[in-house]
Amino acid sequence: MRRRMIFLSLLLLAQLGLAFGLKMERQDLGAFNGSGPLLAISEDTPDMLVFSGPDKAEIKLQKVDGQWQLPEHFGTPADQQKIADLLHRLTTIKRPWPTAAGDDVATRFKVSDTGYERQLQFFQGKKKLATLLLGSSPGFRKVHARIEGEKKIYDIPFSTYKVSLKADDWIDKRQLQVERGEISSINLPDCRIVRKDKTFQVEGLDNGEQTDRQKVDALVAKVTGLRILDVVDKPQQSLSGPVALNLSIDFVDGRRRSYQLRKGDHQDVLLQVSDRPYLYKVRSGLLTELQGYQRAQLVKMNPPSPPSTPDGGNSGAS
Repeated sequence: MRRRMIFLSLLLLAQLGLAFGLKMERQDLGAFNGSGPLLAISEDTPDMLVFSGPDKAEIKLQKVDGQWQLPEHFGTPADQQKIADLLHRLTTIKRPWPTAAGDDVATRFKVSDTGYERQLQFFQGKKKLATLLLGSSPGFRKVHARIEGEKKIYDIPFSTYKVSLKADDWIDKRQLQVERGEISSINLPDCRIVRKDKTFQVEGLDNGEQTDRQKVDALVAKVTGLRILDVVDKPQQSLSGPVALNLSIDFVDGRRRSYQLRKGDHQDVLLQVSDRPYLYKVRSGLLTELQGYQRAQLVKMNPPSPPSTPDGGNSGAS
């Protein structure tokens, strides 16, 4: 009987200890409201974003005249849709139940004020709206997160790699692309491609010649769909030195854009266009491909007419 009383007393103490621990943990985590967003800002409010990582790596994105750009990377236009998608994703994450709280845990999960995988700062003008700290990953497509100034730590459905600290991951790589219908002609070193009735043709065909539609359409697609890799400079004037290829396009509104492609260091190909202030880096194969579009490759001979029969008809007629 005595042993039973001791066992029951110990069991009661254990239950009291567990209840006390749960109460302290709940007090430490505070009141929970999972109905609101983790970030209490609107996706349209910020006009500057500063993303930081280990080793003082940092990238800054700023909205100027309604358009995002990279002010510390020659002011080049940023990928508007990518930034809009990121802001929408981050501002619609619901505040989940806290995983833990406290400075020691923040250090272990890499979401402390001085040790983190990513620090995301959101500004409106000079006012800081919020700071989100991202740390280690507790599982697939999840990351530990903490709002600056709070103790609670959360597991949120997000991946740190979506917040790159490399400028070339944020630039608008489609900033030189144009719509096919905007172009009236493409001017190559040895011929001119003109649009007639929604199709492009080689101008000045001789008797027996016709446009190779497949090759001309491929050329038009490369010019209109040109993607850059990076912006490497903002020169004050055109570069000196040999030009590997000159070409230009005329727009239906009367504008002209000239392209100059040069070989750079380490097999790089550099591009300047007349209506933009930047020096672009493009893929190395583009120069070779564009150099291959010469008149001789864009024109083919008409197929021979079928021979005539003695009565004036074609031999193939039945």
